[in-house]
Amino acid sequence: MRHTIFGCLLVAGIALTGTQPYALASLDTTPPNTTPTEPTTPTTTPTTTTPPTTTPTTTTPTTTETVTIKTTQGTDGEFLTDSAGHSLYMFELDNPGKSNCTGACSKAWPAVTVPTAQSSVTTMGNVVATLVGSPIVRDDGTYQVIYNSLPLYTFVGDKTPGDSNGQGQKSFGGTWYLVKADGTKLMPATPPATTPTQPPTGSSGGGTSPTGH
Repeated sequence: MRHTIFGCLLVAGIALTGTQPYALASLDTTPPNTTPTEPTTPTTTPTTTTPPTTTPTTTTPTTTETVTIKTTQGTDGEFLTDSAGHSLYMFELDNPGKSNCTGACSKAWPAVTVPTAQSSVTTMGNVVATLVGSPIVRDDGTYQVIYNSLPLYTFVGDKTPGDSNGQGQKSFGGTWYLVKADGTKLMPATPPATTPTQPPTGSSGGGTSPTGH
């Protein structure tokens, strides 16, 4: 009788709950994981900025400084001068593209120079521009102007523009000449012949006194 009542109660319980009698044993009784979660550290990758590559620009030095060569008419003919009218000379001992006037010679006959090898030469009058060559380097490192391949000089004895006191002078082993427009030497003019001076008419000198009686 007792077993019958227990069985009825069990069946009634199942019918009310709608669960299987062994469902209670399937419940998960594992306690929850309470281990604290460490915060995630964000990973930051530094950004490296490469500066733009700058290619240096190479500039060829230039100059606006120039030398002017022009022609001037003188007693011996037409010859070269600089922009101020100072006579230009050539030295017969020079070689094409090479000056042989150095030391004391260069003090008496200063070379016509420009600041750099890139300096330009301006031509005027009857000067032939194609005869102006690239400046040559002298022994002292300066740049000398050449005309028809020959170095050009001035003369310390020329005090004012138009002077040509160096024409035909022999010094430092050679002769110096003015330069013609065609690049050759200008020969000195032949000196004029001198005429003897006659004594003035009627000059006194040991004449006889008038006679009397």
